[in-house]
Amino acid sequence: MRHIRRNDSLHHGRHRAMPTFLPDPGTYSEEQNVEISCITPDVVIRYTMDGSDPTELSLGYAAPVSVSETTILRARAYQAEWGKESNISTAQYVIEPDKGDMNWDNKTDLERSGTF
Repeated sequence: MRHIRRNDSLHHGRHRAMPTFLPDPGTYSEEQNVEISCITPDVVIRYTMDGSDPTELSLGYAAPVSVSETTILRARAYQAEWGKESNISTAQYVIEPDKGDMNWDNKTDLERSGTF
């Protein structure tokens, strides 16, 4: 009898694939809508926005997450059918709004004297 062995590494005895973030973590000048995805099929992605570890009770991902200030996103994929979870993915988004060019042509404020 010939045995065919299936590659079940995504299902048995191993963690799920870790979630990924798009756009990539980094520094941005404006709000970002972050997509969280996982290549493992049929998972529920849970995430936090305060840097804490996601649990099965954390927010469930359903749509892009709005990041309008510096934030640490952490996400984990859960697959109930197999009773397994992924390792935690972490992404830091730094939001530094463009402050524009400072106008140094107006010297009157710099030349004031007196008691302040």
